[in-house]
Amino acid sequence: MRVVILQPSYMPWLGYFDQFYKSDIFVLYDDVQFDKHGCRNRNRIKTPQGPQWLTVPVLTHGLGKPTNRDVRIKPNDPWRRKHLQALRTHYAKAPAFSEVFPQLEDWLSKDWEFLWELNL
Repeated sequence: MRVVILQPSYMPWLGYFDQFYKSDIFVLYDDVQFDKHGCRNRNRIKTPQGPQWLTVPVLTHGLGKPTNRDVRIKPNDPWRRKHLQALRTHYAKAPAFSEVFPQLEDWLSKDWEFLWELNL
């Protein structure tokens, strides 16, 4: 039996999904301390100018040392539009773009309150 335990991540890397697929039991470890410099709320994409960070703005002020489950997404910030535009600009010619991008748009268009919900 293969058990995989990973923290939820924003737009996880391909290996994350591979581990999920190969596991018999997959556990999302979401009650550990939030790492503001980790990949819980950000990830990088490749661009012709080099890597570009896509960051989901979060509210952590006054929470002490919040867990991943405690972190809220900053409301009224245009991050969704920026992320979609960056993905459209740099990946529009990718082979599966027309198939995958509408799903990303749908996912990002939801009004997520907590980061862990978005990442799930």
